[in-house]
Amino acid sequence: ELFNTIARYIVNKHRFSIHDTILTNPQQISNIAWAFAKVKHRHPALLDTMASIVMKNIGMYNPQSLSTIVWSYASIGFTQPELFNAISKKVIESNQNFLPIHISNTMWAYAKLKHTAPNMFSVVRFTAIEKLDTFNAQSIANTVWAYASIKHPATSELLDAVEKTLLTAPQKLNSFQARDIASLVWSYATVGHSPSSPQLFNALAQTAIKKMDRFYSQDIANTVWAYAKLRHTSSPELFDVAAQRTITNLDSFTPQGLSNTVWAYATIGHQSSPELFDAVSRVVMKKIDTFYSQAIANTLWAYATTSSSMIIDDSNKATTTEELFESVLETVITKLDTFNPQAMSLTLYAYAKIGKPSLFLQLFDAASPVLMKKIDTFNPQSISNILWAYATTKDENRTEQRTELLNHIARTIRQQLHKFQTPQHISTAVWSYATLGHERERLFDAVAPAAMENLSSFTNPQSISSMIWAYAKVKHTSSPLLFDAVAQRSIFAQNDLCTEFNSQQLSDTLWSYASMRYTESIDNPALFTEALSGVKPILLKRYKMQHLTTILWSLAVLDNCITDVNVVAPFFSEIIKRYENQEQNPKREKEESEQDNTAEEKEEPSSSLFTSSIELSQLYQALMWYNQENNGESLSFPPELEEECQNAFMKQQQSSASKELQTEIMNTFQSIIQEDEQTMDLVVDSPQCSETKYNFEFVLKSQSEDDIGIEINGPSDFINQLPNGSTLLKRRQISKLGKMPFVSIPHWEWEELMRPYFGEDPELVDYDNRKKDFITKLIKQVNEKE
Repeated sequence: ELFNTIARYIVNKHRFSIHDTILTNPQQISNIAWAFAKVKHRHPALLDTMASIVMKNIGMYNPQSLSTIVWSYASIGFTQPELFNAISKKVIESNQNFLPIHISNTMWAYAKLKHTAPNMFSVVRFTAIEKLDTFNAQSIANTVWAYASIKHPATSELLDAVEKTLLTAPQKLNSFQARDIASLVWSYATVGHSPSSPQLFNALAQTAIKKMDRFYSQDIANTVWAYAKLRHTSSPELFDVAAQRTITNLDSFTPQGLSNTVWAYATIGHQSSPELFDAVSRVVMKKIDTFYSQAIANTLWAYATTSSSMIIDDSNKATTTEELFESVLETVITKLDTFNPQAMSLTLYAYAKIGKPSLFLQLFDAASPVLMKKIDTFNPQSISNILWAYATTKDENRTEQRTELLNHIARTIRQQLHKFQTPQHISTAVWSYATLGHERERLFDAVAPAAMENLSSFTNPQSISSMIWAYAKVKHTSSPLLFDAVAQRSIFAQNDLCTEFNSQQLSDTLWSYASMRYTESIDNPALFTEALSGVKPILLKRYKMQHLTTILWSLAVLDNCITDVNVVAPFFSEIIKRYENQEQNPKREKEESEQDNTAEEKEEPSSSLFTSSIELSQLYQALMWYNQENNGESLSFPPELEEECQNAFMKQQQSSASKELQTEIMNTFQSIIQEDEQTMDLVVDSPQCSETKYNFEFVLKSQSEDDIGIEINGPSDFINQLPNGSTLLKRRQISKLGKMPFVSIPHWEWEELMRPYFGEDPELVDYDNRKKDFITKLIKQVNEKE
């Protein structure tokens, strides 16, 4: 009542122009403003009246009065743009007369009310830097907080000056209180400006550790967030102490504070405080309704990415991260309309990251209507996160709604492709569609030229390998120039390929080129030889066996791009070394293999060194290429392993042709044999090329001519009616190493025989004779060639 009475007195005096010394005394006006601010008493009429008084007599106000007034208005959150514009001009004129406390209070007030006044901030920063050694800790913290809050361009310059000042006067660091430390490090992190050396943050961490008992919840959250944001990892003790302080003060944390705190621990990879995640999880499950969308997203992301997977509830019963996600799922779904694109994509990413597809798909289905409406407002990062999340579920029962959403996202990417300038976004998009087996041809057609335009930015091997793998996975053949460009104009074309690419990236990339046989138009036939020439045996120790065998198989297919086969000898040597070590330590290798094997493996090889018979089969084909096709240097390959590879290869082979097609062609051969008075016969029992062990569908034996192997090719053997990598390798190795001639019958050639030619009457065509004529010509061509 007292404050209201005073306010009415001043307002009335001013309204009726009644002379009163209060109205003309700057000190008294600033004192009144300060008093109302201290008691948080917001009286709009008074504040507007005082603004008019100040603007009318602004020339009479000194720095202390001006700074006190703007500080007061900011403290009670009352905006008065005209007043602040007028004062900013006065500050520009007289800022040299401002003491440190005046500067810090003024800058803090403008930032607090988001009244940016860029010219004033630009001018004042020179005075602040000039007088910085006279600033106390609070003034330093408030000033840099103000510049960082409005993201003024001069913030980095000011922060550099602060770093220099504090490191040359380390005793000043001891005077920093909890709020000062939190504000200072928050400022560095907010503008993404790291100190020139870790020394400043290390010193601030030591001060914070000593005074941690004075840190309030917001101070803790801001401090650990800042250290994590700048990836400052050399102060682990700070995170240990902050975790304990957080646990004892959880009730005082806001949802954003909790979210920022666990985000910080997850981001920095600080794993020594599982108790913190345990304690926070209980609060999250109880108070999830009070969390706004971004806090939910950041919290779930933190739990999804941290290795702290166990949560202990009040009864000490073990609870998993999955149960935390399940507990909050319903609330998350009810709040989906409030999620912005970043929060939506991050939340979906988190649910996918925990590896529980059923939970993710519930959320994904609930989010689909929102995504259908708003996906065009999402940036490339958010779109790629959502696609990655869905792709990792390997959804085999895709609903119509999910398919429609995928198609809609593909259209959106095509329309906004000019925004997808980051290699990671481009590669993640096509990788996701390929992983889901959901090819959108127009999307892949559009992405290829866009990727080629920005190929110089593809400096990350993961982006290259993911993109090329995606095109190969969906057998997209309309973009051969992309493969050529990647091979010749990206990091892939540089020497020392094994140093740049890890084993999976190298394996995926070479497999893609081999599978799609995109080598014939590459200008440099020695490309792969040069790229692999720098391989060091020590690097190969990190390679998984699956990657080693896939690399060797791919290089066998890419024979025309290998000018010196001996460049791959280190890969074989690594396999031999592991095999010999396994023979010496069979028990240890067996235990390690059992830990590595997964339920997805279809068949157990006899050797525990290999996780599937596919690896042994690939190794067998690569050995034939190295030893027999190219006479490579001696490898001393263990005979037992070679036999195991051959056995796996013989079991692994399967015809790509349908049973119906095989039967139909076999019957046609039988008809020809019957008409040939028994001079020919078919061998259908284990027909194979004895030198290579490749299978045929059957072998045609003749009394007068050489035996002929018959190969029938189904759709999976080709890409646009050209042999794929596997078919190419098989035909080449049989031709070079086998003694028996063979013929290949592609499925489409046989199917064309069953259709009438142009102008023919379908009812008059003798299809049986046409098929027999086709077979007879094939046999004749082979015999004439031989």
